[in-house]
Amino acid sequence: AQVLWMRAHDVPKSEALKNIKGEELNKRREQWLQWHDQHTGGIMGLCPLTYNCPMRFTMTVDPKRGICKQTRCHMIGWELHERDYEKVMGSSLPEIILERLPKKLFVKVDGAEMKQHHNLEPQVFAVAPRRASWALDKNKTMWVTRTGFPLVPDFASTVHGVTGRT
Repeated sequence: AQVLWMRAHDVPKSEALKNIKGEELNKRREQWLQWHDQHTGGIMGLCPLTYNCPMRFTMTVDPKRGICKQTRCHMIGWELHERDYEKVMGSSLPEIILERLPKKLFVKVDGAEMKQHHNLEPQVFAVAPRRASWALDKNKTMWVTRTGFPLVPDFASTVHGVTGRT
């Protein structure tokens, strides 16, 4: 299956970081992409997109529909930015790095019945990009805002995490 790699977008918010520009900023952004989602507000720096990939939410997105932190789902589609759409449609490469974040991701939620989202099929939820702020340092003086999706691949679970599942 073809894998599309989406990159989160990081914007420095603290005065100490706002002075960093050009190549130095790009270098730092590359480093930040490698940080674990637990340190970056629940949004992965690099996230793979492939059909039927098991995923889970890293933050509560829609409590009315039961889309909370740790909710499991499967990737069933996406709406790409126009630039990336052209790039992907004409390619047979096994992996492609997207230039822009997708406009939406479509996931099928595992488990119980979910109230219909927009005019989508039952159990299907459209996820839009989210923003989360996170600190670069332990003293929480240097902040970055990350735009991306609150989803991570979910190929394994701990015993604690599966307790109560049937």
